[in-house]
Amino acid sequence: MESVEVFSADRVEPVLWTLLREYIVIMVCTSATKPATIAYYELAQNYLIPLIYIYEKTTSLKWLVSKETIKKKLRIGSESRKWRTLPFFKRCTR
Repeated sequence: MESVEVFSADRVEPVLWTLLREYIVIMVCTSATKPATIAYYELAQNYLIPLIYIYEKTTSLKWLVSKETIKKKLRIGSESRKWRTLPFFKRCTR
């Protein structure tokens, strides 16, 4: 029986770090496998990166992690504008 390599966020994270240092990133999970889509979603949630899916038949776009979702998590635009330490900031200062 052939072994199947499991796709995880750990495989994508080093590449993502390289991209985040130089670019504004929007992740796309359209053609990804289910395990890859889950990994992308975990990374998008952890690092507050927009994540989209494009329905190929209709070419309509679905935001899985949108700008509005990220703004809510950061509490941008709400009455409370106090900065707080978020877990991903600690990881960003490696």
